[in-house]
Order: sequence, then C-alpha cells, then structure tokens
Amino acid sequence: MTQSETVDPRYMATALTLARRAWQEGDWPVGAVICRGGTLIAEGRGRQCSANDPTAHAEKDALRRARAAENDVTGATIYCTMEPCPMCAHALYLHGITGIVLGARHADLGRSDLGHYSLERFCDMMGYQFQITGDVMRKECVELRRAWGQDPA
Repeated sequence: MTQSETVDPRYMATALTLARRAWQEGDWPVGAVICRGGTLIAEGRGRQCSANDPTAHAEKDALRRARAAENDVTGATIYCTMEPCPMCAHALYLHGITGIVLGARHADLGRSDLGHYSLERFCDMMGYQFQITGDVMRKECVELRRAWGQDPA
C-alpha cells in the first residue's frame, strides 16, 4: 500500500465473501484480495481441500491470479481475512507486495501451532517491512474462523 492509499473496507468485505465461499465448498475459510491504486487486481481463497494441496492458501491463489492478470504486482496491497502464514508471507515478499491489510491474526484465535509467529516477526527476520494494517473487519473474520472450528489451539 502506498502512502497515499487508504484502507478500503470494501476489499476486506470481498475477501470475507471469498472466505465464506471457501468454507461452503469444504475449504479453509480464508479469502484474499490484491489491489493497487484503487483497482482490484485479483481475488483468491483457500483451496487446500478442493485442490488436494496443503499449499493452496488464499494468498497464493490471489498471487497466481494477479500475476496472470498483471504480470507484476510490485507495490500492490493484499487484504487477507487471516494473517498470512510464513509460507504466504514469504511469497508476498518475493512478489514485492508492500501493503498487508488484516482481518484476524493467529493470536486472535489462540493458535499455538505457529509458535510465536507474527507478520512483524517475519519482517524482522527478513529485514523487509510490509505496511501492515490490522483489525479491519476483525470481528467478522474471527467469528467465521471460530464457527469453522478447526483452528489448532
């Protein structure tokens, strides 16, 4: 996200719709939307179960679609209903994503399977700073994950 861009909750609402669709179709309820300059570039959702691929996370799905549409997503922003895991954070870093807007964080769910991981710790480790904005539609994102009920505690 560039300094001049502001957070647009409509993108998080779209990501949340994608997360609900993923859950309805038997996948992990996570959605992601990539945008730049006020234009939606790509959408993605969890597809781990339907694709039979444990790496088919919403962020990677959105990145694949964004790269197909734009070829270069450097400087874009991603809206995620769930804090990206280390694999996805690294993929976002490699693609040059600069802004991350979050709904829920792993800590919001009491997850312990990722240890003390957070996006901020990832940034410290990589020496790369995403512009992170949190708590956008947090309540709705947390409620969806709790309703799904499969997060390890």
